[in-house]
Amino acid sequence: MKLEKFCYGIAVVLLVFGIQSCSDASSSSLNDEDSRIQLVLVDAPGDYLEVNVQIIDIQYNSIDDEEGWKSFTPQSGYPIDVNLTELIAGNSLLLTDEIIPSGMLKQIRLVLSDDNYLVIEEENGEPSEPIHLKTPSAQQSGLKLKLDEELEPGFSYTFILDWDVDKSIVKAGNSGNYNLKPVINVNAEVNSGTLKGSVIGKINPEDSESVALEGVLVEVFSVDDLNNSVSSTQTDDRGDFMFQGLAGGSYVLKIMHLGYLDYESEIVPGILIEVGMINELPNSIELLLADSLKGTVVGKLLPDDLNPVTLGNVTVELFDAVDLDNALSFDVTNVDGVFSFQGLATNSYVLKIVHEGYQNYESSSIDVEYGVLNELTENIELLLVQ
Repeated sequence: MKLEKFCYGIAVVLLVFGIQSCSDASSSSLNDEDSRIQLVLVDAPGDYLEVNVQIIDIQYNSIDDEEGWKSFTPQSGYPIDVNLTELIAGNSLLLTDEIIPSGMLKQIRLVLSDDNYLVIEEENGEPSEPIHLKTPSAQQSGLKLKLDEELEPGFSYTFILDWDVDKSIVKAGNSGNYNLKPVINVNAEVNSGTLKGSVIGKINPEDSESVALEGVLVEVFSVDDLNNSVSSTQTDDRGDFMFQGLAGGSYVLKIMHLGYLDYESEIVPGILIEVGMINELPNSIELLLADSLKGTVVGKLLPDDLNPVTLGNVTVELFDAVDLDNALSFDVTNVDGVFSFQGLATNSYVLKIVHEGYQNYESSSIDVEYGVLNELTENIELLLVQ
């Protein structure tokens, strides 16, 4: 897979809040002049099959001079190739675990090669060829942010780098090109907590049990700001998700998945995150299938009535348009005459209605697209038997 090359050496500077960990000089490698630094990478993914980045250097600077940059030495060496979409549900990548001289930590940055690309899902459901990620010239020199944090001798510091893929990749109009503008949220493990949970749902309305749902978008919001997510992730093949590095406080989960109703957890009292603790939700979050086809049944009660009224307790059967002998499902209208079918696959369907006192009804073919509600614009009017 041959990729285009763009200017070498893009630098992304990460803002790190250095907070002293609870560990002191218990490590035999630490002395009264050194501090231990761990950088752990996790992902807040976007809607991509793969997002592959290549890290060729991880640097820190203890002084204000440009000559002060020094490189960490990761255990596996450089380059570090990582598919960010795999870092979900507790999967993480230890970028570096190193002892450095104590004192001021001014800046930290990641340096990427020019070999970064993504894979998306094509309209036919197949993976695309690798799409090269371009970086605007303003980003190539790197954005340097001052930390000015004091590393105390004999103490360890763990920083969780949460790479927000959804905010980091920007599509360039209709050109088919994508720009890489990395957005990474950084939290010190010592002043944060973890939230774990799982998502389940029925695949078909007739299923007796719900199953784990993979690839579900889960966002976490502070109860004080429900418009801007703190972080986002996706469920793995077991339906599990995990948020690391959350500051102590109350949070709300919002979940969206194609074919299912949107979910939002209770705002009051919210989900409590305590510093240094793992809050594992006691029950799986069950998503409900969204309506795929919806309509209303009406009819006159007496031949002389001027207008039809909604008819409740009417059985509506659903058929595949190419098999009108075997019903796929049925629903019964409520008091407002409304019926609905959930979780339908993309297909053409036919409705049949048999109701005492009324002529049998059969619709024309109705096209349904998975995850999109087809709400019939006209009521289905049943005609009285003459």
